[in-house]
Amino acid sequence: MPQFDSLTQAAIESLHFAAATKTDGAGQLAEARSVWQPDTWLLQRCWQMLAEAGCGVQALSVAALAEARQPLSPIHALYKVAQQARNHPQVVPLVEHELAQ
Repeated sequence: MPQFDSLTQAAIESLHFAAATKTDGAGQLAEARSVWQPDTWLLQRCWQMLAEAGCGVQALSVAALAEARQPLSPIHALYKVAQQARNHPQVVPLVEHELAQ
């Protein structure tokens, strides 16, 4: 869907920038949940909203960014995209392609 393309691109660029930020690792174990959970939650909400809007490719792209911390994100995103097939039939070929891999 065209209206999401620029928003999706901006979100992906922001997430790549955040993921590229280097830390020294000090205190990472003590603060792991407070440091890493919020961005994982944000990524999850992004792909969920994109999937619900019928933006399958974009949803799967964002879910792939979360895969390192949530290994099942791409599968959950594909399931969520597949649920939208009735209202957004354009996602059917994408779902078929992903399932065939």
